[in-house]
Amino acid sequence: FLYYFKHKNIAFLLKSAAVIGFFSAMAIIIFYDPFSSVQSGAIFGFDPLATVYPIIENPGLFYIPYLVNASYALIDAGGFSPRLLAIQLFTIAIYVLYNAGTRCIGFIPLGKKIFLHKVSAFEISTLSTIIFTGLMSILFIQKGGDWWNTVQFFGYALFLLNIFAASTLSSLFKKRSVITLGIAACTIILTLPLNIELVNKSIQAIGKPSGVLVTERAALAFLKDQEAGVVFTIPVMYTSSYVPALTHKQAYFADENILANMGIDYEERKKELMNLEEIDYKTLDVDYIYYLKNPEQEQTYDASIILNTLARNQYKEIYSDKEVIVYKK
Repeated sequence: FLYYFKHKNIAFLLKSAAVIGFFSAMAIIIFYDPFSSVQSGAIFGFDPLATVYPIIENPGLFYIPYLVNASYALIDAGGFSPRLLAIQLFTIAIYVLYNAGTRCIGFIPLGKKIFLHKVSAFEISTLSTIIFTGLMSILFIQKGGDWWNTVQFFGYALFLLNIFAASTLSSLFKKRSVITLGIAACTIILTLPLNIELVNKSIQAIGKPSGVLVTERAALAFLKDQEAGVVFTIPVMYTSSYVPALTHKQAYFADENILANMGIDYEERKKELMNLEEIDYKTLDVDYIYYLKNPEQEQTYDASIILNTLARNQYKEIYSDKEVIVYKK
């Protein structure tokens, strides 16, 4: 669009829009399967500030109970309220400052350029993207249990804001005055603690398994090499979606949020699996049982009853280690 306004080339604008639109649509269709998802409702819902209000509602963040109570009282009263607008704008400012941190230094010279009408086409396009992704995070929620997951859009805004922050720091260093060097140095110092913590966590994670135990990985690799079939994980866990992901096999039941996001009605099957001891394993439409011996997420059941039931119903143990037993029907 910026190219069009500068060169007035409508043909280039239409060609560019068509190419970008086509590949964007193909990416959505291939990676998200919107046709199945929209059957249970829109993928995104319009709910302004739903992801922002927790910043002043959570005691672990910027807890301001007076503003929270005043805000909801004004919302319940209905109609336009300058006071409510002021509270919302203040909350958004805290949200941006909390998430952007020292990146906010990039807004100062950018605002000056906009005021003086000296902003470049690149800066306009970058700022437009920051505003768009920021608004996606602030105004919408996602369907499913992870309703707050639209905050991921703000990550793109933060990434692009790094460009303006880096440009600002460069300008401060080039001026070489005591004040500008002091501001630049303070900005870097304030940025260091979080980055040092992140680097330290990354170093500590080197060579360590992430999420799946080494012994469990061996079981998953074994199951991956078996014939195609449906896998049922015992116990039924929120985090069991890694089993079909790493074994390339269908799961009888997995992550509820993913199922909800895809528009799959899973409530009847979930109810069926609530009591593992009462399941009719003989007629259960599965080919493999992935049994965790020491699950982190507990589901109340008697392990001996489950194992004896599997043995009686023609489930053959084909793999076993300290963490996992794999049965085949």
